[in-house]
Amino acid sequence: MKNNNNKYNNVINFDNWKHVYTDSQKEINFCEYLSVLDFGELISESNEIIKELKNNNLDRDLTFRSKLILKEFDKRISSNRQSDKHFTTNFCKNTEEKIISIEKILQ
Repeated sequence: MKNNNNKYNNVINFDNWKHVYTDSQKEINFCEYLSVLDFGELISESNEIIKELKNNNLDRDLTFRSKLILKEFDKRISSNRQSDKHFTTNFCKNTEEKIISIEKILQ
């Protein structure tokens, strides 16, 4: 016979689920927004983030947006020029690793 103490092991905490769902929906929405920007607008968006960084407003949202903008740049540049793909992929990967380490500090 099974132990009844384990009957709730498969239950998901709603607050945790809501947080994960909200973050993933936020990522989808921001990625869609970035994908419709032309290259100049994407650069302007990244300049806004740089301004925020210079003002020392480092927070979870800023690191989140930074990672997604890097991915969008990587996607666009690597699809346009095969010769630059290796450079941009490594650059974005290294930068994303640094952003992730900053996120860990912020938590």
